[in-house]
Amino acid sequence: MRRGVLAAAIGLALAGPALADSTNPPALATPQPAACATSAPRTGKPLPGGDDLIPVVLSSTVAAEAAVAPHGKPAPPIAWCLDAAVPNGGRTISVWHDPADPASARVTAGTGGFEVRAFQDTAAPALLKDRPGVTIYDVILVQGDKLQVVGFFDGPPPIDAMVTFFVKDRFGVYADIDLKTHQVTIYRPF
Repeated sequence: MRRGVLAAAIGLALAGPALADSTNPPALATPQPAACATSAPRTGKPLPGGDDLIPVVLSSTVAAEAAVAPHGKPAPPIAWCLDAAVPNGGRTISVWHDPADPASARVTAGTGGFEVRAFQDTAAPALLKDRPGVTIYDVILVQGDKLQVVGFFDGPPPIDAMVTFFVKDRFGVYADIDLKTHQVTIYRPF
């Protein structure tokens, strides 16, 4: 999707095409502009909760831990591509994507703390027999060694939905994951 179309569609101020996130590690290097030239359309729809999501919640806990700490080690650094910078209450919320996975998303603020990530959960669709054809994207909050699974989308979540997860002070939590102890707590979907 071209950046001008994205900006017009959601009214966001955009930053440069190949900026590394200098305030939020693990972004270490600036990718070549060509690597950040496009991001995938983010038109996913939230999946309604229900008991049929319980297997998806289980799948998401494995996928979330693998995305953040594969094999119990920190994930390799990613040179994130900046998609949008959204002013919000005196701070700027930045929306990024991984150039190797244009449909991925990461939302951060310059103050550090936590971040919101979305990524495709390739195992989950096989677990939803009554929802054929879905492409599941898990949304997680990452804060140090703690992860929370907070949402599921059929398709890549829109930027405004990702920013909403970031600024909301209340949201549903499907699972808590402790990366140090590998303890997982599952909550009944609502």
